[in-house]
Amino acid sequence: MKLLRSELLAGFSDKLFEIPVSSLNLKGLEFRKEIIMCRLSSESIPGGFKLNGSLAFSFLKLCDRCLEKFEDVHNPAFKLWLTSNMDLIKDENIDVIPFPNTMSDIDLKNVFHDFIFLEDSLKYLCSNDCKGLCHHCGLNLNNSSCNCVTISTDTPFDVLESMVR
Repeated sequence: MKLLRSELLAGFSDKLFEIPVSSLNLKGLEFRKEIIMCRLSSESIPGGFKLNGSLAFSFLKLCDRCLEKFEDVHNPAFKLWLTSNMDLIKDENIDVIPFPNTMSDIDLKNVFHDFIFLEDSLKYLCSNDCKGLCHHCGLNLNNSSCNCVTISTDTPFDVLESMVR
């Protein structure tokens, strides 16, 4: 997503941008829609520009407990500073992006790429109270209950438990 310096100089508030998922090189992620919505505001500040905004998108994921597909909705907010002041740009300060006065536009797709990957969870749950699958018959316990009876309560740790007593 490119922003022109002239747009940034004029400033804007709550401008809506559509970002095609295909333009961000997000391999390994499946989205509900092929468009990511970006709401962005720009303000001119000494030495550059301050951007406030948010992204809106949904991943399609498989629940780690019940294996059902579900929509994982995200709406991360962000603040960025575009500046020509190289003293402000340090490795640990990722919210400050170099934008020298010689550049007429800036492409933020790499920044948004990183924001989206940071939203991807390590564990996917369709809900916090997902019951998962029955260990015996494989029935999804969120939809119905099964009549399986636990065959044995013996575990490999029973030997260790008897040592403690």
